[in-house]
Amino acid sequence: MPTEYRQVGDQVIQVGDGNTGIVKNGTDLGARRNAQDLGAAAGRAARTGNPVDVCLIIPTRDEFDYARDILRFGDPRSDGGGYYHYPFAVGASSLSGVAVVLFEMGQASSAVAATSVLARYDVRALALVGIAGALSPKLRLGDVVIASSIEEYLYGARATPAESGDGVEFDLGGVSWQAKPEIVSYINNFRYLHDAGGGFSSWRERTKHNRDPVLAAGVPALAGDYPDYLVGPVATGDIVSAAASFSRWLRQTNRFRAAIEMEAGGAARAIYHDNRAHLMVIRGISDFSDERKGELDDATGCSGAAGSWRRYAMHNALDLFLTLVANPLFPWPDPAP
Repeated sequence: MPTEYRQVGDQVIQVGDGNTGIVKNGTDLGARRNAQDLGAAAGRAARTGNPVDVCLIIPTRDEFDYARDILRFGDPRSDGGGYYHYPFAVGASSLSGVAVVLFEMGQASSAVAATSVLARYDVRALALVGIAGALSPKLRLGDVVIASSIEEYLYGARATPAESGDGVEFDLGGVSWQAKPEIVSYINNFRYLHDAGGGFSSWRERTKHNRDPVLAAGVPALAGDYPDYLVGPVATGDIVSAAASFSRWLRQTNRFRAAIEMEAGGAARAIYHDNRAHLMVIRGISDFSDERKGELDDATGCSGAAGSWRRYAMHNALDLFLTLVANPLFPWPDPAP
């Protein structure tokens, strides 16, 4: 049957093609919303001494090393609970930020880190920035995906015997966390906004100029001459995809899925229960989620070090995030009452 969406209270139930799940709305309704607003207000009152505009969650050491190429971080500060916070400023703006590095992959680590940061700071925008594998055929290496929704594709899945009698099949559940509509609208229109050195065209020119010259050999077979970005659903789960068959399976239940990664679901759960900051998931494409992944991960550049496509993808994702939030039209959450 075709996929249908049915409103039930503050949830949208997704039914169809053997895929039944729950879509969590970014904004709750009625008494539940009022209770969350009261809780958020109390939380803000307890954290008024620690305001910060943006918080970056960066999954791995490699991604953090790539981020340090283009963003200057201050000396880390321990929070006393196992995390170190790296302060930074957003370009020439007045925006302040802190970064937390997970040093591991997965939903659990991102959920714990995001919850810790939200408890310590009054954050306006929480961003998970890193690399990902492409699912959409529109994407090339170095392009950037910004999540319009975050889909935990194996949430509630049930393993059943395969019809062939050999192996197993999954009856899927799934939870989808929706990005705030004002964020999605802003990003969709960003490419058309006036560019006075801090817009879409400037980002493309800057990232092309900074690309490792060795990677130019991958144009146009693997990458475009200029990077682009795509707004769409992101599949999240604790699986690294290096098989084209798995990528096709992920798109069977949602052909619009743009990329696959491993941490967004944890951050989305933390934001859902906190309900103060905007969440942005921004991922640079470093592979195609197929058998070429190992080869692309090991690709070398001018320095001779492996990971050139990964570095390029991370640079593009972080640069785009910083460009987006530095723009005066960025839709920050309403000030706390």
